[in-house]
Amino acid sequence: MFRARRVPPGRYVMLVIPISYIRQFIIYDFIGGSAAYWLMQKGHLPVVSAFIGSMIAPIAMKRAVQSGSRLRRVKAIPYRLAAQQRAAAHGLQGKA
Repeated sequence: MFRARRVPPGRYVMLVIPISYIRQFIIYDFIGGSAAYWLMQKGHLPVVSAFIGSMIAPIAMKRAVQSGSRLRRVKAIPYRLAAQQRAAAHGLQGKA
């Protein structure tokens, strides 16, 4: 277990969290959990089981990706790059 050291007066501790981790958290936890809840509600399951399933689904998705299964890690593409890729796919090079 990690124990924090005492910081001398006048010094600060800075934690750096990469934006990619924040994006993955949003994709797995918010979007994955909401999708699991919605699917369970559409399956006419009770609210309690849908709520529990929405908590378990993101954990299961993360473990499936980390276990080396065929699932791949979620990557967030910047909007401008995605627009350029769509334009290139439709033959509209230089319009985005």
